[in-house]
Formats: sequence, C-alpha cells, structure tokens
Amino acid sequence: MTTRFIDTTAAIVGGVVAACTGIGDRPDSRGVPVGWIVRREPLPLWSDRG
Repeated sequence: MTTRFIDTTAAIVGGVVAACTGIGDRPDSRGVPVGWIVRREPLPLWSDRG
C-alpha cells in the first residue's frame, strides 16, 4: 500500500470519527482526542474559499 492511500484512509477515518463523536470531552461523551487535533495538518489555503 502506498503512502497516499494510507493518508487518504486516515483522512476518511478521521472525518467519520469527528462526525460521530465531535471534538473535546463532554459529560455524556468523549470526542476526538486533543492529541489528534494538535497533530493535524493545516488545510490548504484554497479550502476556505466560499
């Protein structure tokens, strides 16, 4: 498996986890770990064009 497929798979999994759990800890659920958020790659500049 090449790196680009691993990166794509990781991005998809991260999106699914975030969509299902949200971020941060709340009394009723635990979201994406802070360590994951800190280590994420920045979005490309073109991604914030509306």
